[in-house]
Amino acid sequence: MKTISFSCALLPAFLILLLSGCAQTFTREGLRMVDEDVGIHRLRAEPQAYAGQTVLLGGAIIEVENFADHTELVILHHELGFTNRPNHRRPSGERFLVRIPRFLDPAIYHPGRWITVLGTVAGGEQRLLQRATYLYPVIVGNELHLWPLDQNAPGRSRLHFGLGIGIGL
Repeated sequence: MKTISFSCALLPAFLILLLSGCAQTFTREGLRMVDEDVGIHRLRAEPQAYAGQTVLLGGAIIEVENFADHTELVILHHELGFTNRPNHRRPSGERFLVRIPRFLDPAIYHPGRWITVLGTVAGGEQRLLQRATYLYPVIVGNELHLWPLDQNAPGRSRLHFGLGIGIGL
């Protein structure tokens, strides 16, 4: 009679939990279309030159405005980390506009929230930013990922240690 060790029995369950924690936030098809050579600095310099290109950008929402047929977000760009989450320690000092062809509730998509956008470059738009004219790259958002509030706290470590079973209520 064969005996299966307790650790071998838990291995499949552990692998399922590990892989579910790595679930993609964007579709594979969308990610395949991203032109990784198009960064925020190139977009700011010549947004019209990249019209039609698919990009993946993220940062902190700083303005939200709803219109009859779309919502517009102004994002303060931050470099993306390994999981495509904006890194609060790596701001680029650049901004971009995101247009979403539907209503986004400003109580949910509010200033200070972290967001990652997969979308198509639609050119650029000049607007006043305080007293200066600023050229915003305009992105039509195809896919959005709004990061959970508990992960937004600057300086919060994502590394945790514990023993036993934890239950979050």
